[in-house]
Amino acid sequence: MLHFTAHDGAVTLQSTVNGAADLGTRALVVQCAVLVVSCALLPSLVIRYLGYKWTVAGCMLLYVPFVALQLWPRYETLLPAAAVMGLASGPLWTAKSAYLSASARRWAELAARPAHDAQLRFFAVFYAFYNFALVSGNVLSFLILTAGGTETVPGELCGADFCPSDRGAAANPNFRPPSTRQLITLYGVLVACIACAVLFVAGGLHQLHSDQEDEEYGDMRATLRLVSAAANLHRDPVQLLLVPITIFTGLTQAFFNADFTEAFVSCSWGIAHIGGVVACYGASNCAASVALGWRGRSAGHAALVSAYGGCYCLLLAALFVWAPDASKAAPFFLLAAFWGIADCGILVVNSVCGILFRGREKAAYSNVRLWETVGFLYGYACSPLLCMRVKLVVMAALLAAAVCGYWAAEYLAGRRAANSFWLQEQQKDQQEACPADLQRAALEGRWQKPAPAGNT
Repeated sequence: MLHFTAHDGAVTLQSTVNGAADLGTRALVVQCAVLVVSCALLPSLVIRYLGYKWTVAGCMLLYVPFVALQLWPRYETLLPAAAVMGLASGPLWTAKSAYLSASARRWAELAARPAHDAQLRFFAVFYAFYNFALVSGNVLSFLILTAGGTETVPGELCGADFCPSDRGAAANPNFRPPSTRQLITLYGVLVACIACAVLFVAGGLHQLHSDQEDEEYGDMRATLRLVSAAANLHRDPVQLLLVPITIFTGLTQAFFNADFTEAFVSCSWGIAHIGGVVACYGASNCAASVALGWRGRSAGHAALVSAYGGCYCLLLAALFVWAPDASKAAPFFLLAAFWGIADCGILVVNSVCGILFRGREKAAYSNVRLWETVGFLYGYACSPLLCMRVKLVVMAALLAAAVCGYWAAEYLAGRRAANSFWLQEQQKDQQEACPADLQRAALEGRWQKPAPAGNT
């Protein structure tokens, strides 16, 4: 949480504080592009020599240059720092996921609970704290940048009418950067947060003794097999049908970080208020993630993904018609809070891949990360080029393709399940299921008693 307090506090200001010559968004493009290579090649090598604990601590430390060099924003300083951060992100997230997965499996054994239930709960708790970092980072930004008062003028051509070519201090004083003293204070506090995070991990996190499955993360041959399996998985029509919704999840996050903060918040209310609005988004997303982790299974993935699509339909419609006005602060926070709830669908999309590609989860999750990064790249790359209405139309079209693709994937996966019977898999499912799940399945008519082995 401390580490991503610093990261999120810096990233949400890139399109505004570093808006000159589109430096901030280009730095984020570099980070995402390097992240693709990092995720494919570096995690196994780094984890093999450092282990989970020291991989997490070392990669956290490599985020410091990007945050510190916000005080000297130049192409020759910020872009290399963004590349270093992208290189560190791949091993960091892989080590984090492997550590959480191993911990969840061992907790499930001790508590006699289904492994998949433990995985969902562990990741739900993790993402609750991860999302809370968005709150803490932007609260710091808001408090520091508004200290001493702010001056806001009515912004023109904001919201859906905004175009990057209309931006600039001469056209809109709300884009004027904060004072140097405020920036030094802010980024000094954020660097201190990273330093504290590294000390906590180094001094407080146990070094897990990897079992045979976890040791695959340190085997380069296993990584190459995973890359090959992820590429081959695209031959499966179900995987191809899920590509649009995965891209959409990345695109929406890039849109919120770069375009919403610039065109709707900063343009009409000033850079200093970005932190308060984004903190509201993070708080609602954090609360909704916890609720989804504990109660989401009863609703079913199909219903949750459909609700995700419906929420974004409402959001895009609101962004088309809303004219942001600094004298009316409530709509900023209400829209951000609703957006945070809608973005919990990202957890559902990740969970769906684990269900539809059972036995091929690692390859499926690699593709999820790949296509999410493609969405990030497209969103950040197009941020300084396209007008807001064009971006909203593109997002609406991609949303329609995403929801239709998901339903087609569910239908195709259902047809496959109906036309095949795997006794061993069914018995495994029943052994992992808890009694409450079996009772619910029996009431719904989904559970069948396994056939004797001789009648297979």
